[in-house]
Amino acid sequence: MAAADPSSTANFTASAGTSLLNLNANALGILPVVNAGIGPITAKANNPVDAQGHTSSASADLATAALLGSGNIPIVSASQTAPPDNATPDTFGPLNIPLSPLLNVSAVNGSAQARSAAAGTCLASGVPLSTSSVNAASADVLTSIAGLPASGLPVAHVGAVSSAGSTSVVSIAGPNDTRAVQSKSGSTLSTVSLFGGALTINVSKTSTLTATANGSTGGSTVSFDGPTSIAYVVAGQTFSVPAHSTTTIPLNLGLLNATVDLAYANFTTVLAPDGTSAQSSGSLLSLRVRANALLGLPGSLADVSLDLGPLSASATAPRGGVQCGPTPPTTGAPTITSPADNTVTNNNRPPISGNGVAGATGVAGDTVTRCSRAVRRFVRRLSTPPTSGPAHPRPD
Repeated sequence: MAAADPSSTANFTASAGTSLLNLNANALGILPVVNAGIGPITAKANNPVDAQGHTSSASADLATAALLGSGNIPIVSASQTAPPDNATPDTFGPLNIPLSPLLNVSAVNGSAQARSAAAGTCLASGVPLSTSSVNAASADVLTSIAGLPASGLPVAHVGAVSSAGSTSVVSIAGPNDTRAVQSKSGSTLSTVSLFGGALTINVSKTSTLTATANGSTGGSTVSFDGPTSIAYVVAGQTFSVPAHSTTTIPLNLGLLNATVDLAYANFTTVLAPDGTSAQSSGSLLSLRVRANALLGLPGSLADVSLDLGPLSASATAPRGGVQCGPTPPTTGAPTITSPADNTVTNNNRPPISGNGVAGATGVAGDTVTRCSRAVRRFVRRLSTPPTSGPAHPRPD
């Protein structure tokens, strides 16, 4: 803990959000689905307290409202608010989501934790105010579509996937333990396969979107920590997509063709020049899949938008940042100004003067004379709290 109460000096907010996937689908044989999400999570922090008296909150849900109550999907979530502080997170899982032919997801787990410091303190730098996470072993999207051969299904298979978000106030250079407000949203994907392996996409690394605001000019930043490009394979050939770009991939699937718009790490970012706010949102991997029959059935068989690892992060800070101080003063050794260095005197009780700060330490010479003992006593007096500032003790 760092001494001080930021609530008395700063208004700030931080928010991070993500999920395992978001799905919009329109396909033959299923009802249109809009904004179906698996594992939506949020992590928030604010000062002063919100209308419910909370300074931090975290939640992780099994699914969004578009899916809850569908079939055998239970309404399950993990959530916490603070204060009071929560030493351990709330959790759920593992749970399955069997919604064939739309969606099958296996072994979903969720976690949420909200923290708060004791009155008059800040959490130690780097200790999140709120964290939430969710993970799943795999997900299959659109397992049956009229007119699409079984060999081309599911439309998308997603391997192990996880997402997490957090908020915190982190130490930066400055007096009074100055802190910046920070939020992080991240996702880890393994392999994504479309149309039974006609297209495979490899990410296989944790990617994190971070928004930071420190309240100083130029102090609003957004960073993306992830692969500079990702690889995809079509018909045995490997290609790459750079971060922050989109490519269109045509697929020949025999009796039908498909096009896939693949966007990697495309984010919309807004920064305040005065350093008081930063926000960014987008998806780690965004797929628009359109499948059309060549023979038999006219028109589109499927039009699917799939966002894997949708990320959002925002932070607002007061001018000058969050003050969690005060910073302890720097103390140096006491300074003896009189007698001057190398002065020779026959006075066994010379007048001695100097300056020191409470808590400072110093070393006197080891020559055993009445004069050197007097100097050592003088140094000890300068070094002993609670005396501070200029020191002019009575010489011994």
